[in-house]
This record gives sequence, structure tokens and C-alpha cells, in this order.
Amino acid sequence: MIPSVQQCFALMTKYEMLENIKAHSIMVERIASLIARGLLEAGASLSLDLVTAGALMHDIAKTQSLKTKENHSAKGSEICLQNRLEELAEIVAEHVVLKNFSKKAPCWKKRLSIMRTRG
Repeated sequence: MIPSVQQCFALMTKYEMLENIKAHSIMVERIASLIARGLLEAGASLSLDLVTAGALMHDIAKTQSLKTKENHSAKGSEICLQNRLEELAEIVAEHVVLKNFSKKAPCWKKRLSIMRTRG
């Protein structure tokens, strides 16, 4: 399931996201959505809803991890799975370090493969 913006904000509240981290996530969403719209206009196949939710949720575990010193990307992915947000789990897990990164392939190809509309 891809959560709505309202559902993302409800999860931010549930996981007690600090206001400065929330503001950061909102700015990331604005920039990511702007880029995604440009890519859509250029003919890319991606889900704007998934880009929006991924950007808003990428730091869902950051507040908690500041206290516990856990890897916030891994913990955020777990939170996504616990909330049945399977589509977001990989995006959140890889928002700091991409798995299977190759210097020979542009980074954007990996990001697009994650964001593509499924089905």
C-alpha cells in the first residue's frame, strides 16, 4: 500500500517525529515531487504517489534512532513493513546507501527502478 499524505503525517505523529525532521521531510518531498514531475513530462514511468510517500517517510525512524543509535534507514524500513507499507520499505532502507551500487551505472537508474509503477 502507498500511504496518502495524510497517512504519512499520521505516522510522523505516531512515531513522534521531531518538528525539524518533519520540516526536512516536507522539503525533500517538494524537491522529489518537482523532479518526478519533470521526469514524467520527459516520458519516465514512475509513481508520483510513491515518490511523495517515500520522500515524506524516508526519515520516519530518525527521531527514534537519535536516541537508540540504531541505523535509521533499517529501522525505518522495519516501521514501513510493520505498517504494511511494503512499497516504501526498500526506498526507506536505501535512502542513505544504495544496495548493489555500481559506479558504471548512473545512480538515477536505481532510484527509478525503485519508484516505477508496479504492475
